[in-house]
Amino acid sequence: NSIMNESALKDNTVHINSRTLQLLREGDERAFEQIFNFYYNRIYSFALNTLFDKTFAEDITQTVFITLWEKRETIEPEIDIAPLLYRKSRAFVTIFTALFPMFFPYP
Repeated sequence: NSIMNESALKDNTVHINSRTLQLLREGDERAFEQIFNFYYNRIYSFALNTLFDKTFAEDITQTVFITLWEKRETIEPEIDIAPLLYRKSRAFVTIFTALFPMFFPYP
Protein backbone atom coordinates (compact mmCIF):
# COMPACT_ATOMS: atom_id res chain seq x y z
CA ASN A 1 0.00 0.00 0.00
CA SER A 2 2.82 2.45 0.81
CA ILE A 3 4.39 1.67 -2.58
CA MET A 4 1.18 2.74 -4.31
CA ASN A 5 1.11 5.94 -2.25
CA GLU A 6 4.72 6.75 -3.17
CA SER A 7 3.96 6.10 -6.83
CA ALA A 8 0.87 8.31 -6.71
CA LEU A 9 2.88 11.02 -4.99
CA LYS A 10 5.53 10.85 -7.72
CA ASP A 11 2.90 11.02 -10.45
CA ASN A 12 1.22 13.95 -8.72
CA THR A 13 4.56 15.77 -8.41
CA VAL A 14 5.30 15.27 -12.10
CA HIS A 15 1.80 16.50 -12.97
CA ILE A 16 2.25 19.59 -10.81
CA ASN A 17 5.66 20.27 -12.35
CA SER A 18 4.31 19.85 -15.87
CA ARG A 19 1.39 22.16 -15.14
CA THR A 20 3.65 24.71 -13.48
CA LEU A 21 6.01 24.63 -16.46
CA GLN A 22 3.09 25.02 -18.85
CA LEU A 23 1.90 28.04 -16.88
CA LEU A 24 5.44 29.44 -16.89
CA ARG A 25 5.59 28.99 -20.64
CA GLU A 26 2.34 30.98 -20.91
CA GLY A 27 3.82 33.82 -18.84
CA ASP A 28 2.24 33.10 -15.47
CA GLU A 29 4.23 35.05 -12.88
CA ARG A 30 2.97 32.89 -10.00
CA ALA A 31 4.34 29.79 -11.72
CA PHE A 32 7.69 31.55 -12.14
CA GLU A 33 7.61 32.57 -8.47
CA GLN A 34 6.91 28.97 -7.44
CA ILE A 35 9.88 27.70 -9.47
CA PHE A 36 12.06 30.55 -8.21
CA ASN A 37 11.18 29.88 -4.56
CA PHE A 38 11.72 26.15 -4.93
CA TYR A 39 15.07 26.28 -6.76
CA TYR A 40 16.70 29.57 -5.71
CA ASN A 41 18.64 28.20 -2.72
CA ARG A 42 19.72 25.11 -4.65
CA ILE A 43 21.11 27.11 -7.55
CA TYR A 44 22.67 29.69 -5.22
CA SER A 45 24.36 26.93 -3.18
CA PHE A 46 25.68 25.32 -6.35
CA ALA A 47 27.16 28.62 -7.56
CA LEU A 48 28.56 29.47 -4.11
CA ASN A 49 30.18 26.05 -3.72
CA THR A 50 31.73 26.44 -7.15
CA LEU A 51 32.96 30.05 -6.90
CA PHE A 52 33.29 30.60 -3.13
CA ASP A 53 32.07 34.17 -3.61
CA LYS A 54 28.65 35.26 -2.34
CA THR A 55 28.29 38.24 -4.66
CA PHE A 56 29.08 36.28 -7.81
CA ALA A 57 26.89 33.40 -6.63
CA GLU A 58 23.96 35.81 -6.18
CA ASP A 59 24.62 37.37 -9.59
CA ILE A 60 24.72 33.98 -11.28
CA THR A 61 21.57 32.81 -9.53
CA GLN A 62 19.69 35.94 -10.55
CA THR A 63 20.97 35.60 -14.11
CA VAL A 64 19.77 31.99 -14.28
CA PHE A 65 16.25 33.01 -13.27
CA ILE A 66 16.18 36.11 -15.47
CA THR A 67 17.17 33.91 -18.39
CA LEU A 68 14.51 31.35 -17.45
CA TRP A 69 11.85 34.07 -17.54
CA GLU A 70 13.14 35.53 -20.81
CA LYS A 71 13.24 32.09 -22.49
CA ARG A 72 10.07 30.75 -20.84
CA GLU A 73 8.25 30.26 -24.16
CA THR A 74 10.86 27.68 -25.19
CA ILE A 75 10.42 25.52 -22.05
CA GLU A 76 8.94 22.09 -22.67
CA PRO A 77 6.43 21.34 -19.90
CA GLU A 78 7.33 17.62 -19.83
CA ILE A 79 10.99 18.17 -18.93
CA ASP A 80 12.57 18.14 -15.50
CA ILE A 81 13.51 21.79 -14.99
CA ALA A 82 16.28 21.11 -12.43
CA PRO A 83 18.94 19.87 -14.90
CA LEU A 84 18.18 22.86 -17.14
CA LEU A 85 18.72 25.29 -14.27
CA TYR A 86 21.96 23.59 -13.21
CA ARG A 87 23.26 23.61 -16.81
CA LYS A 88 22.51 27.33 -17.05
CA SER A 89 24.22 27.87 -13.71
CA ARG A 90 27.33 25.97 -14.84
CA ALA A 91 27.41 27.94 -18.09
CA PHE A 92 27.22 31.25 -16.23
CA VAL A 93 29.94 30.12 -13.80
CA THR A 94 32.16 29.48 -16.82
CA ILE A 95 31.35 32.90 -18.26
CA PHE A 96 31.93 34.71 -14.94
CA THR A 97 35.29 32.99 -14.36
CA ALA A 98 36.37 33.90 -17.89
CA LEU A 99 35.26 37.53 -17.51
CA PHE A 100 36.77 37.99 -14.05
CA PRO A 101 39.87 35.73 -13.90
CA MET A 102 41.50 37.96 -11.28
CA PHE A 103 38.87 36.78 -8.78
CA PHE A 104 39.18 33.10 -9.71
CA PRO A 105 42.86 32.19 -9.97
CA TYR A 106 42.17 28.45 -9.78
CA PRO A 107 41.52 26.49 -13.00
